Amino acid sequence: MSAPELVEPPRTANVRTIMVALAAAIFLAALDQTVVATALPTIAGQLHSLTGISLIVTSYLVAGAVATPVAAKCGDLYGRRPVFVAALAVFAVGSLVGGLAQSLWQLVVARAVQGAGGAAMMTVALAIVAESVPDRYRPRYQGILGSVFGLASIVGPLVGGFLTEHASWRWALLGNVPLCVLIVVAVQAAVPPTARRPSARLDLPGIAALAIALVGILLTLDWGGTRYSWTSPTTLGLLLVSIGASVVFALIERRTVDALMPLRLFAHRRLIAPLAVGALMAMSLFVAVTYLPTFFQYALRVDATEAGLLLVPFMVAVVAVSTTAGALASRWNRYRYFPRVGTVLAAVGMLSFSLIGDGAPIAQVVASVVVFGMGLGMTMQLIVVAAQDAVPRADLGVGTGLVMLARSLGAVLGVAIWGTIFAVLYTRTATAIPGLPDAASVTPAALQTMPAATATAVASAISDSLRTVFLWAVIPAALAAFAAFGIRERPRGTQEDPA
Repeated sequence: MSAPELVEPPRTANVRTIMVALAAAIFLAALDQTVVATALPTIAGQLHSLTGISLIVTSYLVAGAVATPVAAKCGDLYGRRPVFVAALAVFAVGSLVGGLAQSLWQLVVARAVQGAGGAAMMTVALAIVAESVPDRYRPRYQGILGSVFGLASIVGPLVGGFLTEHASWRWALLGNVPLCVLIVVAVQAAVPPTARRPSARLDLPGIAALAIALVGILLTLDWGGTRYSWTSPTTLGLLLVSIGASVVFALIERRTVDALMPLRLFAHRRLIAPLAVGALMAMSLFVAVTYLPTFFQYALRVDATEAGLLLVPFMVAVVAVSTTAGALASRWNRYRYFPRVGTVLAAVGMLSFSLIGDGAPIAQVVASVVVFGMGLGMTMQLIVVAAQDAVPRADLGVGTGLVMLARSLGAVLGVAIWGTIFAVLYTRTATAIPGLPDAASVTPAALQTMPAATATAVASAISDSLRTVFLWAVIPAALAAFAAFGIRERPRGTQEDPA
């Protein structure tokens, strides 16, 4: 069947300026999720706290997860533009304080502020797109923003490494401040103001309860089995606090008129599928981005730079396919088929990672990462459109925030599951290797100083353990494929509520 002719939407300078401003903001927020990754050893050394490295990353993610639903609801109540500008200001303040930090805890707090502003920026930006372009063209523009996110994921570690080597890691944060000012000017000029809801009141008790619940569960998943044992008083205490706060949050939301997260939305069955796909695909994305570079270094015996280059085809596939899928979804006036195909491709790609043997040809590796990247590109942004379509227009921001929150929770759940599986499998194998005094301190460089037999055994233990992790990670990708068949769409180009 030939594709129907697509009439272009009006190409006003306003729409172009809106998209440029939003793309720049999303690029900054996504960039700062990864820009410090290559600089972490340098940062830890300068701030005299090697053991606190993980807090620099965790604080950004946890604060972002808490800020996502709050920003989404504020956008619904008070209008997108002022909330977006406020998020930019928060992000800029976090960047400034982080760039000037003189201690680890100053940087951790600054990264938390950054994370809150960055997550709010991304969430509100997606809602602004939904309001600024005709419904039918929403998949195209969401796809463009998705490609920007993927591009930032490629550039982030490269920028961080370059600045750390040739200037200072601090400029990776300080450079955000003037850019935020320029984006604010563009947003104020291009994004039209929206009316504030009459007698709008922010659900402060709900925000407090949700923040406690999210921080508790995220720290439980992040620290359990690593910083603390799963049965330690700290881990169990965090879990109990999270469960209690979740119960309190549900009771508050049932009785609040302008609830932060109206429970009635979950009666829309079309919302459940994109939320499930978002969480499950985030689990798969995490295992790929986190463990593939390590896997390549030990299975293929390449250095860190070469391992990073092997991920470039993956990110290029995400960028290209995200943009193309969005454009085709708008042209064909259908989008539900893309997540269905994409989740299957992601599951196939994850399975193919588990089949990459030691010393495998580069062509096999590139094919695997491209297939997985194509799957993500077809899925991650279009499920945002599905979530937005599944809720009434008055709750557009909340629907966007929910799918973003589902992604965050899925990513942190992946941290716990894949990290635990890898640690158990590797430790069990490594303890049986003769002549290996400290299995936990092995690095690729350390293999060069070991006897050949020991080095081979260690590399095989790590790569075999990761292959098993990849095999287990096929399960959430396959479940996402099953959930994707529950995605439904309403006719594009209509403005009525889907209730």
